[in-house]
Amino acid sequence: DRQSEGNLLAVLGGLYAMQGAFDRARELVSRARSLLQELGLELDTARVGIEAWRTEMLAGRLDAAEEELRRSYDALEARGEKYTLSTIAGLLGRTIVERDGPLEEALEMCDRSRELASDGDIATQALWRSVRGRILARTGALVEAEGLLREALAILEPTDAPVLRSEAYVDL
Repeated sequence: DRQSEGNLLAVLGGLYAMQGAFDRARELVSRARSLLQELGLELDTARVGIEAWRTEMLAGRLDAAEEELRRSYDALEARGEKYTLSTIAGLLGRTIVERDGPLEEALEMCDRSRELASDGDIATQALWRSVRGRILARTGALVEAEGLLREALAILEPTDAPVLRSEAYVDL
């Protein structure tokens, strides 16, 4: 199944990025994107941006990471897709905060993530809280920031998502 192959190549790229093999990660993500585009799977192609983002973030290339998310954000928004868009918006807010970008823009993305996230989307529910918590901490609202960050951790606590939980702990 070529669709499954494309999606798995993207995830495999993200895993290589976690090992620091950034060139290999980029190669796999690029292959995934090409395959899914060839199949005309626009939403799957846009979702590849998450693994491309992960690769560039781990490589310390924040601008490239942001570009990947913006491309996916625009593609998903143009098609009216909301489920993945909520996650992309949250990650975009996180990236803007990471690169010391405008907090207003990060907050806008955080709000978009919160607005679109379904109640059952635990990862995105925790993500927007973590991003908003970091924004609040930057503005000096430390008590409110800590409360949101602890909410994010509580949401993730019962999951088997160690990467998401570790990111939330780092945010706290």
